[in-house]
Amino acid sequence: MGMHAFRSRHRPTGAALAPPGAPNPLLDQRSPGDALQPTTFRRLAVLATIFAYAQISLGAAVRVSGSGLGCGNDWPLCHGHIVPPLNTQAIVEYAHRTVGSLTGVLLIVTVAVGWLTFRRSRPFVIGLVTAAVGLIVLEGLLGALVVFKDLAGVLVLAHLAVALALIGLLIAAAILAVPGSGTSTDPPFRQLTLVAMALTYALLLTGAGVVATGADKVCTSWPLCGGGLRLDLGGIALYATLHRLVAGLVGLFLLYTLGTALFRWRSVRHLSAAASVTLVLLLIQIGIGYPTATGHNLSLVDGLHVAVATAVWCGVVAIAVFAHGPGMSSA
Repeated sequence: MGMHAFRSRHRPTGAALAPPGAPNPLLDQRSPGDALQPTTFRRLAVLATIFAYAQISLGAAVRVSGSGLGCGNDWPLCHGHIVPPLNTQAIVEYAHRTVGSLTGVLLIVTVAVGWLTFRRSRPFVIGLVTAAVGLIVLEGLLGALVVFKDLAGVLVLAHLAVALALIGLLIAAAILAVPGSGTSTDPPFRQLTLVAMALTYALLLTGAGVVATGADKVCTSWPLCGGGLRLDLGGIALYATLHRLVAGLVGLFLLYTLGTALFRWRSVRHLSAAASVTLVLLLIQIGIGYPTATGHNLSLVDGLHVAVATAVWCGVVAIAVFAHGPGMSSA
């Protein structure tokens, strides 16, 4: 009798008894004053993140295929027409622009749904997606300047910097829209994830700097530029040498951060899963680094190098957001 009473009092209710795939009331609950369920916003935020990632990947395809001026110095049209001519460079460049435009429209819809969903309960999430709209506008303006200024290196670098910040904001918004998606880890680990995020961002920008200066054309040895084992700090090879050194240091720091997440916080499901995926991506990126540095005209490998690096950035951002827990969304 006593055991029966205990089971009755502690029997799981609601979401715990829901069949797989059924709506989870703990995740879909709506706060008073909010007009929509959080599910719609989360799906839109994830979709916007996917489009932003596709835009960066297509940007890499534009670079490695030499399609940056595939539409000439014309923007937003392509050689004066809405439909690009049937040649590879024009199509690749126009696809990049089209995905960017679709990302902008999707972000506006996401912000509108976000205001209806979280206008009272999670203002921090609204701030993130609103800032993302500002960044997509800036991204479009920079894209136009890149075309008008014949692919000026500084503008190409700024274009990527804004795109990375944009996808970071979208990932944070998508995660924080889920109640209980984070956990309050200890301050040292939270600081570790923030440093890892900053270093990863800086590393990707140094890589873009290598391309913008043309250093990738003069440094074709590995791991260093001067025949592989000697520091070459002369001319534009300096940029490639610095990128290789920064990549080594940041790579070791990321391995330490990911190892800490996996061993110390392995009981936190979302955090450990993000760390596992990011670790695999990091190892793939390290493997791609050698053919990227030493290969000639390996466009596919160069494109993968950027795409995987961006995926690593996404993983590091997700880990930092998960580590900071729900307190971030209530700020």
